[in-house]
Amino acid sequence: ELDEALYQRSLSDMAFSGGGLVDHHNTSGFQQGDEPPLVAAFTSTGRGECLAFSNDRGRTLTEWEGNPFLAHRGRDPKIIWYPEQHKWVMIVYEELGDSPASPRGYALYDSPDLKHWRRLSFMPGLFECPELFRLPLDGRPDDPRWVVYGARWEGPRSTCLIGSFDGERFTVQEENAASHYGPHFYAAQIFNNAPDGRVIMIGWLAGAQYPGMPFSQGMTVPLELSLRSTPGGARLCFN
Repeated sequence: ELDEALYQRSLSDMAFSGGGLVDHHNTSGFQQGDEPPLVAAFTSTGRGECLAFSNDRGRTLTEWEGNPFLAHRGRDPKIIWYPEQHKWVMIVYEELGDSPASPRGYALYDSPDLKHWRRLSFMPGLFECPELFRLPLDGRPDDPRWVVYGARWEGPRSTCLIGSFDGERFTVQEENAASHYGPHFYAAQIFNNAPDGRVIMIGWLAGAQYPGMPFSQGMTVPLELSLRSTPGGARLCFN
């Protein structure tokens, strides 16, 4: 157990969901010493999307003085490295207006350095905690597919889109109305670059209350993801 790394600056500014990464090429310039920096991207509820970096293996985090790197109506940034174009790609939840009827969904951005971002495209109709990752269909390395995975507020708690991604735009080939059917499996995140090419996901047990359970807000056991062909099309599977 370590001390809190990020905490609310005030009662109106809290650290919401995000993700962490290793900046192996030091594109951000945050590195001090011989090891690449760890960088956290998170939503500050009072400012927008923010960065914090660490040069001591995550024991302490320093906020970037240029925060926020993106001010918008949104939250939950997930940043991945896109090696084909030597850049970072971010998928993030976004709302395009104040009205409940305003479009909401996932926006895609790219950046050379984690600090300056360009908006690429928008996918409406999706809600919170997005993920963007690649999986081989039926384990075949010559048939990779991209998956957009995210949370749902009503009905099944998660959904996914299967398709292709060219570094700027995600093209949907198959849309699954539901993905993981657990009633409390919400806001799940994956570990990128896990050993042996595995894609590992862990979920938040939102609202889980069972007789005699002495805790709440737990996490699921880790799940290994695969993409498999079925008579109904490609499906995301959890083991």
